[in-house]
Amino acid sequence: MVSQHDTMEEIYGKSIIEIGAQLCGVFVSVPPHLASEEKPLAVNEMYIDTGYSKEELEKIVSLGDTISFDTTFKKLLGNRVSGSALDDRSGVVAILYALEFLKNENLNCELQILFSTEEEVGERGAATGAFYLNPDIAIAVDVSFAYASGEKEDKCGKMGKGVMIGISPSLDRELSHTLISIAKEKNIPYQTEVMNGRTGTNADRFSVNRKGAKASTLSIPLKYMHTPTEIIDTEDIVSVSKLIAEYVKGVK
Repeated sequence: MVSQHDTMEEIYGKSIIEIGAQLCGVFVSVPPHLASEEKPLAVNEMYIDTGYSKEELEKIVSLGDTISFDTTFKKLLGNRVSGSALDDRSGVVAILYALEFLKNENLNCELQILFSTEEEVGERGAATGAFYLNPDIAIAVDVSFAYASGEKEDKCGKMGKGVMIGISPSLDRELSHTLISIAKEKNIPYQTEVMNGRTGTNADRFSVNRKGAKASTLSIPLKYMHTPTEIIDTEDIVSVSKLIAEYVKGVK
């Protein structure tokens, strides 16, 4: 960790990886009331003030180095929590918790788990992972938009109302209805998410992999998506986990 007492020589002697993990700055831009136009900022209009000069920074960081917001995971009222990258850390938690429900079960199917990367740039990890595993049935776990003030209610889920079961032309309708039936039978809170065309999730890759797979989506309602302060209700994660476990136990 770099402290304010380190000399520049000592800093340069540290590894770039360590520096990259600890170097902090403040995001700055032209205040909205001083901007000439109301439009999204271009990349060259955004800056991070680290306190170093341009020459000093060129010895520490390189073009292409990644940055992230310095955020803290926080518990809110009730079952709600806030943090960064809950899309899709919450999905990973839901899958791991589903495995807890299944750990003492004798299954009648082969269960494979895929934690893939690069979903936001074309589901690239899902494409290679599904090709390798070649599943017959695939369930993608993701997040979806939760209703917030000013949003259209028919386009959003509700936090605390349970798992969002996807219905879409690109998903297997029989699988979606089976998941809904299980949720009703087992009293698992659920809501439906109707989508036109593709889903924008890894399920789009699963359904067209090799000879194709029956695919569906289970989503967790999430507020303030793709911001450093995303919010979820942990009970919605539990409903996803329970539904996955009950479905897998029932596969013949």
